[in-house]
Amino acid sequence: MKIVTKAVSGVVAVVVVVIALGAFGVVASSRSAENAQAGLHAVGSVRAIKTFQLDAATLAVAENSIAYDYASKSDPSADLQSFNDAVKATSADVATLTASRLSAAEQLDLHDAVTALAAYKQQSAAINQEFLTHTPASVSSANQGVAALAFHTITQPLAALETSQTTAGNQALAADRSSARRDRMVMLVMVLIAVLLAVGFGFAVVWRIRSALRQMSRAAARMTEGDLSTRLEHDADDEMVENRLNRKVRHKGPCELTQYV
Repeated sequence: MKIVTKAVSGVVAVVVVVIALGAFGVVASSRSAENAQAGLHAVGSVRAIKTFQLDAATLAVAENSIAYDYASKSDPSADLQSFNDAVKATSADVATLTASRLSAAEQLDLHDAVTALAAYKQQSAAINQEFLTHTPASVSSANQGVAALAFHTITQPLAALETSQTTAGNQALAADRSSARRDRMVMLVMVLIAVLLAVGFGFAVVWRIRSALRQMSRAAARMTEGDLSTRLEHDADDEMVENRLNRKVRHKGPCELTQYV
């Protein structure tokens, strides 16, 4: 029957749109989660880099403090302990950053910083040993070594690495915001399509029913007046009421057709 067919088609169309809307929502949520994860990773990496920079600075300060202790003939024990603690901390920082997901360029920056840190530690350990030897020649050599320490060789690649990770985090945040706006627009359009389909098919079904009822009412009125030649026009799969009314005309008189008016 045409009305039933139209109603079913409308329901199917709306269901398809709703399913598509749900699938799009799942994809959008997954994309948003990926962007959020990338942003969180970048934030964590920047935090680890800053910790590395702080521990490396603590190492440098401790080494300079050791040199001052020996020059001022103070007890260097506390500063030596600080130096050893900073060595352990920077080793942990290197392990944390090595395990992070870094690009090839970022891995190169990290490698440069780690290489410079290893050289700095080695030079500092040699300087401290010369201070401990405590001969005029060793102390003079140690002071020259302190002056030659190049802390910037550690900080420069770390700064480049921090900038790169900060940029990656900002890009992930911007991508998340952009995709969220786009997803909201697409979902709004899909909802509007579903509503329009529902309203459109509903209007078509109602219009079809009203049209059929009006036609049957007019035909029944003519039949009750005695015009039994009246027939309702219909297709092979049209409404059953029309077929029933046409069959009734063949077997009943006009007075029995008033129930259809």
